[in-house]
Amino acid sequence: MNTGYKIIRGKVLVLLVAGHNYPQLRGGNLKSSDLYTGKLVEKLASKTKSWAIISEEIQLDPNWYSQSPFRLKVKQLIKDNDIKAVFDIHGKKDSDNLIEVYPNKNFKKLFTSSLSGFLLKNFKDNDQLTISEDLGRTNIPSLEVEIRKDGRIPGTKENQEILSLLSNLLIKVVSFLSKN
Repeated sequence: MNTGYKIIRGKVLVLLVAGHNYPQLRGGNLKSSDLYTGKLVEKLASKTKSWAIISEEIQLDPNWYSQSPFRLKVKQLIKDNDIKAVFDIHGKKDSDNLIEVYPNKNFKKLFTSSLSGFLLKNFKDNDQLTISEDLGRTNIPSLEVEIRKDGRIPGTKENQEILSLLSNLLIKVVSFLSKN
């Protein structure tokens, strides 16, 4: 059965999300995919033994539609598998910053010290309710991670830097969660 997403079962209670791995529909328009986010999430999941969900077909944008099947599946995975933290991986427009992170309130509260060295951003005050913001309403720590294209292209030095940064952050989060 084609569900529109791939699930990777993990051993640690962290879920990695690549909801924009394929193009998505938003407001009647087809938005392009965040290239290579699925590959990046697969590598991180393999390296850190995290759970993962990766879009595999065109769908409603899960970061804009709170009742999208993909977002509902994210919430079901969290509930059914006692997931304690989420990393929502995205592409970003090219800029000077290789990586920017948007922690929800719960993530900030628990993991601020682990985010030193990352460019922290705040969610925009608009009508959009991102996955990370939505999960904050249920006290799930979630970090939206936005990565410049060269950091997502497999084999680049920027990609290796991203893999290292996120793997190290995931290890810190898993370590904290295992003690609490």
